[in-house]
Amino acid sequence: MIKFTIGHIFGISCVCVSGLAGFLVFLLLKKGNGLSSITKLILIKNPNSYKYLGVGIFKQLIVKTPLRLGNPKIKINRFNIKELKRVRNEIIKSEISHFFGFIISQLIALVYLMFLNNVSVFITISVLNVPMNMYPVLLQQMNRLRITELIEKRERVYQPVND
Repeated sequence: MIKFTIGHIFGISCVCVSGLAGFLVFLLLKKGNGLSSITKLILIKNPNSYKYLGVGIFKQLIVKTPLRLGNPKIKINRFNIKELKRVRNEIIKSEISHFFGFIISQLIALVYLMFLNNVSVFITISVLNVPMNMYPVLLQQMNRLRITELIEKRERVYQPVND
């Protein structure tokens, strides 16, 4: 049985607010032109891998619970190119925020492990960090790749022909 300490409560709190910390990093990168290389980052290149990792199950959890209200800007109202690009930009913002939230939380977990020699807090933070930050990153990335593919198809169809 794990005895909860102040470290555990602090670790759980850090994971819960890590998305906000990640969003602040996103805003800093946006000001300093550091986003261009990060937005091209793809953790999983094979679309079938998302299925094997259970991202589809995580997606259903989000869609069928109040968690779907987390970011109302990520909703496609019309399937035109402008709307798809707007949603893709919102997805990128969310993806990067969760990605840096994951990194920040894991760094805190590593501090607990390496400097405070507290394995149980490290495990608690790491276990919570996966569904609260890593799976959202994978889901956003899967959706971003699908929307990008849809945008490219629409642009090819509606591209003017030059004679």
